Amino acid sequence: MLAIVMTLYWLSNPEKRLEGYSPIIGNEQTTRSLRTRAGLVMVEEIIESGEKFTQETVKDLLFNHRHYGAELLLDEILVICEGNRNLEEACAILASWDRRQDIDSVGAHIFNQFWANARGLSGHFAVPFDLVDPVNTPAGLTIENEETRALIIAALEAGVTSLQEAGIPLDAPWGDVQFAIRNGEKIGVPGGAGGQGLFSVITARFNPDNGGYNPIAHGNSFYSDCYLE
Repeated sequence: MLAIVMTLYWLSNPEKRLEGYSPIIGNEQTTRSLRTRAGLVMVEEIIESGEKFTQETVKDLLFNHRHYGAELLLDEILVICEGNRNLEEACAILASWDRRQDIDSVGAHIFNQFWANARGLSGHFAVPFDLVDPVNTPAGLTIENEETRALIIAALEAGVTSLQEAGIPLDAPWGDVQFAIRNGEKIGVPGGAGGQGLFSVITARFNPDNGGYNPIAHGNSFYSDCYLE
């Protein structure tokens, strides 16, 4: 497996790591970004399925809009918010969310606003970074820890409040919240933040005055799908 995803060289192939090079070109044996990990996980899933890499499988990998951060953490977040009356609606929507950021995904904006307010979350992982398994670690949350639970609840409440104050329904589809305006038409834009584990990156700050994530600042620039014969 070889995957180069706009990141440092160390895990281009997790089975044959590139090590011992000058630090001037990057670091080794350190935590990778969620986007890097998402790309490596999806490539490995294709390999394990026995499916060949074709233009269609690569296209799906690039544009499936999976939210890897949610895949890692949402189940435990839902355990923490269970029974919280202030978060009952938001948590029910998150429980039904498809954990993608397609234009029709409902719940993605709640998680995005949670993430924006969950400062220090990396200090609450249950499984720390492990050199033996750098693709899948760190992972999990210390849900029995009161500080972890308090951080999660506070971040969810702050996220929900920010949406309510902006007049954005909690059950709004993602395309109603992240969008571009062209010729006076509102166009939903899929994808999201690489820092949250979206492989298909679209970067836009939350702008309550504009009704969501608008304007779009930047996103994926160029992909090349090459065959060697």
